[in-house]
Amino acid sequence: MALLLVAFALKCHQISSSGAIGVGLITILEFNDALNELIIGWTTPETSLGAIARLKGFSQDPPAEDDSSANAGVPNHWPSKGRWNLMPPQHHTDLIYLLNSAMDP
Repeated sequence: MALLLVAFALKCHQISSSGAIGVGLITILEFNDALNELIIGWTTPETSLGAIARLKGFSQDPPAEDDSSANAGVPNHWPSKGRWNLMPPQHHTDLIYLLNSAMDP
């Protein structure tokens, strides 16, 4: 819109003054600010109301949980004991060493 106003001012400089063009550009900027505030004012409550609707739907109809894994027991390959392997801190830049030390049991 501002581009059209400037193009009009350049082509028809005999019938318009620079003050009128300045007022027109400021009016366009104010309109853009008002439109921006309107969009923000519309989308913020809409986002909040959408979140409230999702919470209401979840509280009225929660998804069912699968209880079959709760009583499954421990698998046969589960370790019978654990151990801590405390090592002093070291710094290595060799990628192969780092990968091998990460894979050591």
